[in-house]
Formats: sequence, C-alpha cells, structure tokens
Amino acid sequence: MKTTLYSILCAAARVAALLLVVESLLGIAGHFLNPIDGVPVLTNWIVIGGGLFGAAVGVVLWMYPGWLVRPAVGRAAHEVLESSLAADDIQRIGICLIGIWFAVDGIRSLVYLLIRSGVVASQGYDNPGITLAMSAPDIAAALALIVTGVSLTLGSRGLVGLLIRLRGRS
Repeated sequence: MKTTLYSILCAAARVAALLLVVESLLGIAGHFLNPIDGVPVLTNWIVIGGGLFGAAVGVVLWMYPGWLVRPAVGRAAHEVLESSLAADDIQRIGICLIGIWFAVDGIRSLVYLLIRSGVVASQGYDNPGITLAMSAPDIAAALALIVTGVSLTLGSRGLVGLLIRLRGRS
C-alpha cells in the first residue's frame, strides 16, 4: 500500500476533530441534563460558549486539516510511504487502537468518579453511598466505554471480516 505522510496525518487530524466536536456537544448536553444549582447565569453561558467554541474548532479542523498537518510534516509532506501490510491489517490495527482508547478513557473516567466520591465524602459534604448513587449514570457510561473498548480490541478480526463481507469482497 502506498500513501503519503501528509494524507495519513490529515486522516488522524480529522478523527481528532470529530472527537472534539462530539465531546464538545456532549459536554453542552450534559450541562443541560445535569444543571448545577446556584450557579450564576454568566457561568452557564461561559460553559455553553466554551462547548460551542470547541465544536467550531473541530468543524474547522475537519474541513481544513492541512492547517494543522502541513507545519507538522514540513518537507516530508509528499514522501511516499510504502507498507507491506494489507488494508485489512491496517483496518484491524485501527479498530484495536480505537478499542484501547475507549477502554483507557473508561478506566480514567471510572477512577475519577471513585476518587471524586471519596473526596466529597472525606470533606463531610455527603455520604459516599449517596455520591456514588448520584454518579451511577456516569459510572455506567464509564463501564460501557470499558466494555466497548475491550470488545473492539478483542473482536477486531471479526469486525474486519464482517466489513469485508458487507462490502462484497471475499
């Protein structure tokens, strides 16, 4: 397979831009779904504005990834990269990496939630059980990320086979 370093990094920048847009919009939605009582109106607008700014940056990076990639690669932008890996192997590696990313992000979220509930309880603000119960949707989301990530990582060969069958190739 032949490609250039520039095209590979543009694809990676677009994936990062997509994740930035999704995370920004989910942050705004989470702010509306879990409002914090007693927060000034200005703070709400700052949170919403920050989320919209992040989404806008993600859209611009999706449309123009070269702005970020070209300075990074410099003169090597048009060097041809050859690989003996087949497209199916590269696809399997990509699915594994996404799975690992999801699993690590889920573990990070779960550890944060557990530490947060412990800190809140140690400060005497709340009972740790109540804090954990209030965080149940977030804990479920973190566990779902972990399960999804492990499933993607371990099932990448089967997913690539399924994609091949769906495309009609043997």
